[in-house]
Amino acid sequence: MDEWKREELLNEELKQQLEKKVKRRGRMIVLTCVLCALIVLSLLFLLCCQLFFKAKEVKVEGNTVYDSAELLEKAGVKKGDVLFFINSGKIRSNILENYRLIEDITVEKDYPDGVILKVQEERPLFFYETGDYALGENSRTVFAAVAESEKILGIYESRAALEQAYPGLIEVKMPEVRYAVAGNRIQYADEGDEGYIPELIRLIKASVFGEGFKVLDAGSRFNLGFWSYKADGTDPVEVRLGNKKNQSEKIALAESILDKLGKDFSGLICVEDVKKAYARPGSEAK
Repeated sequence: MDEWKREELLNEELKQQLEKKVKRRGRMIVLTCVLCALIVLSLLFLLCCQLFFKAKEVKVEGNTVYDSAELLEKAGVKKGDVLFFINSGKIRSNILENYRLIEDITVEKDYPDGVILKVQEERPLFFYETGDYALGENSRTVFAAVAESEKILGIYESRAALEQAYPGLIEVKMPEVRYAVAGNRIQYADEGDEGYIPELIRLIKASVFGEGFKVLDAGSRFNLGFWSYKADGTDPVEVRLGNKKNQSEKIALAESILDKLGKDFSGLICVEDVKKAYARPGSEAK
C-alpha cells in the first residue's frame, strides 16, 4: 500500500514537472513568435519607408537672403532621405547656428514624399553711421545694418560695403547707443528710445512718402523728422514730426497737406503740432 502511494506521488510529481515544461515551452514558443513577428513588422516598415516614404521633393520657403541649395546642404537633408528618419531638431540647430539672418525655421514633412523647410528671416530695415562699438572703441566711423527686431546684422567699414551687402536700407540718424554688436539687439543709452524706430519706419514706408523715403532723423525722440526724395534723388520733402507720440496721425496729416500742395511740392511740412501744421517751400534737406 505504501509503495502504491509512493508511486502515485511520484507520478503526480512527474506530471507537474511535465506540465511546467509544457508551459515553459509554450511561453518560449509565444515569445519566439512575437519576436519573429516584430522582426517581420520592422522589416516591412523599413521596406515601406524605402518604397513609399522617401523624399522626392525637398524645398525651402521664405528665404530671400540665402540660396535654397546652400540651406539644404547645411541642413543635411536631400532627396532620397526617408521622412521618418529626418531629424528636425538637428536641422534647426544646423541652420540657426550658421545663418544669423534666419530668426526661425520649421521643418514640415509632407507625407508621403515631401520635405519643406519654412524659413523666417530677419529682415534688414535700416542702417546708421556710428563709432566702432563692435570693438568697444570710437576711433573710427563704421556703418551698422539693423533688422526690424533692432538686431545688428553686420558692421561695415564703409558705406559702400554696407550698401553692397544690404542695398536700399533707410539711413537713420540715431539717438545715443550704449551697445551695438553684430548678432545682438541694440542697447540704447536711454530706454525710452527702444522699439519705436522700426515702427515709425514702417508707418512712413506705408505712406505716400514711402517711395522716396531715404533718411530718418531720430537723434532725439522729441524732435523726429524724415526726408522723402523725388525719383531722381532731388527736391526732397522734409517732414518734421516732433515727439514720438501720435505718429500715425501726424503722418496722415502730412499726407493730406502734400495732397493739397501737389506731388511736385518740395520743401518743409511741419506737423509737430497738429493744430498748427504748416508747409514752406524749399528745404534744408541734403
